[in-house]
Amino acid sequence: MRLRTILGSVALLSLSALSPLATAQEFPPPPVETEPASFSIMGTVKNAAGPLAGASVELIQAQDSGPPRALLGTTSDANGEYVFIGLPFTIRRLTIRVRHWGFEIENRPVEIPGRGEIRVTIDVNLRPHKAVVEAGAPTFITQKVFYATDRKATGAADPLKAFGTVQSKSLSYGACTVTVPVSEATVHKDEILSVRVEFIDEISLSTRLLKVEPLSHDALLAELTTQAGRSRDNSLLVFVHGYRVTFEEAAQRTAELAVGLNLDGPALFYDWTSQGTLRGYPTDEKNVDLTFDLLQTFLNDLSTKTGVKVFHIVAHSMGNRAVTLALRDLAKAGNTAVASHLGAYVAAAADVDADKFANDSGYFEKLSRRVTLYGSSNDQALMISKRIRSGYPRAGDGGKNILVVPGLDTVDASAARTDFMGHSYFIEQRDILEDIRAALRGTAPPQRPKLQPSPPAKPGYWIYKP
Repeated sequence: MRLRTILGSVALLSLSALSPLATAQEFPPPPVETEPASFSIMGTVKNAAGPLAGASVELIQAQDSGPPRALLGTTSDANGEYVFIGLPFTIRRLTIRVRHWGFEIENRPVEIPGRGEIRVTIDVNLRPHKAVVEAGAPTFITQKVFYATDRKATGAADPLKAFGTVQSKSLSYGACTVTVPVSEATVHKDEILSVRVEFIDEISLSTRLLKVEPLSHDALLAELTTQAGRSRDNSLLVFVHGYRVTFEEAAQRTAELAVGLNLDGPALFYDWTSQGTLRGYPTDEKNVDLTFDLLQTFLNDLSTKTGVKVFHIVAHSMGNRAVTLALRDLAKAGNTAVASHLGAYVAAAADVDADKFANDSGYFEKLSRRVTLYGSSNDQALMISKRIRSGYPRAGDGGKNILVVPGLDTVDASAARTDFMGHSYFIEQRDILEDIRAALRGTAPPQRPKLQPSPPAKPGYWIYKP
C-alpha cells in the first residue's frame, strides 16, 4: 500500500485539482484557523496493463460483533480513479476492498490520518485470477434496455467501446443486452428482487454489457410501444444518469434498476456525454447543460409518437439538471402531451442549485403526477459537487440542509446509499428500491413503511429509516 497524507483543504476536488493527472497539482491549503472535520480516501486501481476502469471499490468497517459492514461503495472511473470524501475522523478499523471481473479480490487496510491531514491515497494493483468459475449459482438474468444518447458513436465492434466521450448535436438510439447476476431464491414475480453480486471462489461476477444494437428513431419508438404494451400498466422507466458515468455504466445501472424494481415494462436510459472520470466534472457540467433541449424533444416524442401510456423518470445527481431544465421549458410552453403521460419524477441527490430547484418546482408539479426528492448528506457524487462549489446548497442535500418544497415529497435518505454508483448499492439497498417503486406507483409517503415524518422542529419532509 502507498500511503500519502497531504496538508490541504478539505475542498478535495477544487477546479484546479480537476486538471489532468500529468500536471500533478496539489490542493490549496486551508485557512490557518480552520481544522478539517473530515478526511478523504482516493487512489487508482490498476492491473499490469495500466489503470483499470469499472472496479468495485468498497469501504469496509470491522464490527465488534458480526461480519464487517460496507459503509460506502463506488466504481473506479475511466482513468481507474476512485474517491471517498467527507469521512469523519472518528471512524476506525477500515479496509478498502477492490473487486473486478477476472481479478483476485484485494483488501487494503486504511491508516486514519492525523487531524491536520486530510487525504489518504491508496493505489491498488489487481492480479489476474487463475481459477475457473464453476457451473452453478448465481442465476443470471438477461435484461434488455433501450437507450437514447447524445454521444458520438465510435464505430467500434466492441460493445464496451461503442460510444466515447465526444458529444453530438443529435441523438442516437438502440438497445443493449445486459446480464445481471441475482440470487436464484429471489426470482419471484411481483416481488422486489434482491439483486446481489455473487462471488464464487473469489471471482466477482458483475453486471456485464454484452451487446449494443443501434436502432433508428422510429424503430426505437415502435419497440417501446410494443414492449410497454405487454406490461400491466403500459409503462416505461427512463433513467437519467449523473456525473462520471460511461455509456457502459449507464447501461449496467439501468439493467440493475429494471431487475431490482422488477419492472414488467421496458427501461430506457437517456445517456448524456459524461466523461466518466472524477476529474471530468467541468466538462460534464457543460455537456449536461447542452443536452436538455434534446431530452425535451425526446420526452415529447415518447408522449406523442408511441403507444406508451405512462413513463416515469428516475434521475441521479447531475442528470437532474437536464431533467429540470427540460421539464421547465415543456411546462412553460404549455405542453399537455407530456403532462398527460409523465407519471413519477424521482430526483435522487439532485446536483442542482437548491434555490433554482425550489423556484422551478411548480413546473415539475404541472407535468408530473408525483415528484419525489431524495436528499442525502452522504451521497458521494453530490459531496464532490459541494466541494467544488464551496458548499453552496444543492437540491439533493440531506440532514440539516434538506430542501423542503410544498407539493413535493421530500425524503431524507441519508441512511441509504443514493449514488447509484457501484454494484453494492443493489446488494444492500432493497428497502430503498422498494420505496422508489412505491414512488413510481404514486403511493403517498404515509403509506410507505420505511418513511417516518420529520421532527416537529422542521416539519414537511420524510426520513428514510432502513
